Amino acid sequence: MSITSSWIIDLVILFATVSLVAYKYATRKFDYWKKRNVYHLKPLPFIGNFKDVSLFKVTIGEWLKQMYDSTDEPYFGIFVYDEPHLVIKDPQLIKQILVKDANSFPDRTNAAPQHNEIIANLLFFQKSPNWKVYRSKISPAFTSGKLKLMFHSINEISQNLNRYIEKHLGDIEAKEVCAKFSTEAIARCAFGLKAHCFEDENAAFRKVGRRLFDFSWRNAIIQSAYFFRPDWVSWLHLDFFDKQVSDYMIEVFSNVMKQREDTNTKGNDFLDMLIELKKNQDLKEKYSFGKHFYMSESTQKMLKSFLRKAFVQDK
Repeated sequence: MSITSSWIIDLVILFATVSLVAYKYATRKFDYWKKRNVYHLKPLPFIGNFKDVSLFKVTIGEWLKQMYDSTDEPYFGIFVYDEPHLVIKDPQLIKQILVKDANSFPDRTNAAPQHNEIIANLLFFQKSPNWKVYRSKISPAFTSGKLKLMFHSINEISQNLNRYIEKHLGDIEAKEVCAKFSTEAIARCAFGLKAHCFEDENAAFRKVGRRLFDFSWRNAIIQSAYFFRPDWVSWLHLDFFDKQVSDYMIEVFSNVMKQREDTNTKGNDFLDMLIELKKNQDLKEKYSFGKHFYMSESTQKMLKSFLRKAFVQDK
């Protein structure tokens, strides 16, 4: 159905209408901070204050530093695309939020994907109350006593680092050397494995680390969505990790755990603690320690009730 006698004019009218609707939708929240009398940086339509990060000119950390240095206000508002966010600078306010009012701010803003069970059960991505329960079970692995048991492994890795630096003096990429050290330490302390990052430039663990942390369009877009567009993650079923990375880590972790259980050996590492949790008969009534680790529905209801009562009493 034509509006005018010319299809060109009809097309122009349609384009203008769609553009106007899109503009109105993208800027519908841009008065959010003004209404609340909060100092804020002027946003651009569709991208807010997120232009340089969206174009991959700067990292998220560099961008936040630029925003932070742009004003002397104790707090200020920004827009990530069309979503308003509050940045706190004042140390006393930060302490108030993170300590005294922590119950009111229990979760991070990152996505908590339910379409991928592995990612959903990672502690970093979990929300309350699950996060509180998992953290209480994992914390014993990071006591001073447990960390001291890992000192021997870290010291051995440090000696390998010294030998590597001595061998490559004058031709060293500092970022790569640090990545080798951290990868070796994680593989040893978490998985009980020697990654051989200093002996082999193409060590399997290091290759996985590069796929996970080195820049790629896939990583940049998806990882940005996890922190700033969690709704996209749910709609599009985006996985934070590359499938080859997650498959490799699952296989390695499962094999090492099975070997430890079959031989009844210990490595004084994070894996030992998980094996002990798996053997705990009391926990088996509330948790499943099969392929994945999750909380039963009854436990979730109990925790929600407990936290709700605690919050009311605290207030």
